[in-house]
Amino acid sequence: NLVVEGEYSGSPLDLLRLTQHIEKEINLGPKLHNSPRALDIDLLWWGEETHFWPHLQIPHPRALKRNFVLSPMLYLRPDWYPPGSSLSILELSRLLPQSLKATMAIINLTPDSFSDGGSYIDKASLSQQLLKAVNSGVSFLDLGAESTRPNAHPLSSEEEWQRLLPALEILKTILPKKSCRPWISIDTYRPETLMRAAEWYLDLANDVSGLISPEYIKAVGDLSLPVIAMHNLGIPANPMLTLAKDTSIVPTLEKWFLLTLERATKAGIQAKNIYFDPGVGFGKTAHQSLEILQNVSKLSRLGAPLLIGHSRKSFLSLFFSSVSSGRDAETLGASLALLNKPIEILRVHNFEAHLKAQLVFEGIRQNE
Repeated sequence: NLVVEGEYSGSPLDLLRLTQHIEKEINLGPKLHNSPRALDIDLLWWGEETHFWPHLQIPHPRALKRNFVLSPMLYLRPDWYPPGSSLSILELSRLLPQSLKATMAIINLTPDSFSDGGSYIDKASLSQQLLKAVNSGVSFLDLGAESTRPNAHPLSSEEEWQRLLPALEILKTILPKKSCRPWISIDTYRPETLMRAAEWYLDLANDVSGLISPEYIKAVGDLSLPVIAMHNLGIPANPMLTLAKDTSIVPTLEKWFLLTLERATKAGIQAKNIYFDPGVGFGKTAHQSLEILQNVSKLSRLGAPLLIGHSRKSFLSLFFSSVSSGRDAETLGASLALLNKPIEILRVHNFEAHLKAQLVFEGIRQNE
């Protein structure tokens, strides 16, 4: 399902006739009895206007009750209040059953990441993985070229770029052939990397350092990008540096995000473009990371889209002792527990398993 925002020079009725013509052309041809149409186009809103005609009502009377409308709208106008509503798109979305989350596929272009470092060093395997991810139905591809594991060696800006470039070159050959593609996210805390990536593909910035750099904030603002701000106590992660054991996790995270939001918006980033990642495994003990997931619903009151990056993290060893690359089952278990929570994005390594599991979960839930 897609939501498209745009401008039209005619009237709503003119656009209705045009969309009906498009539907008719696309839906021609043989089809099974009672089978769904190949294309179904609805007019949802017309700015702040309301219209009532025999064959058209704007706003669409069921738009605010449909997850497949509100979920994609989150990435267009999360802070918009539709006509007649006292709640924003983000707030409305969280009122509905939320089994289907946006999936962000982790593409590590590093030789030294904990769980999958070195997996895509040769271009053939990288090309295969990128094509698989693009075709899978994930909402985001997150390209990361620098490991944030404990004691990781910091890269120079040029080293990071040389690791990113092959992936961007491959995507340049893949994405133009797609009528619908995932957003491309760059996992970097360097503003110069963002600016260079913007000349290729860049839809989202993922800042594990938490928007502490004025230069980074300026780059995000200049590029009009949405950005993920992650809570941390230092990059790369230091397992010896964590929040105090008696820390009240939720208030601490809320305070940090509100200060980050204030700093970023004063520098020119729109509030609607700032997503919050509470930083599972970064500056937290294993039990604190678990506590974040157990209390994630409380973070929704911040009014920001939430991303959870729990995939293969060491806190999962609280349940079973396993190496990082072997924690996919534990990760999926945590993800299933999060499906009915008010979060928007799951950032995971094994994206194929997550997509399949979510569809099965949703298929069963719909028939309850």
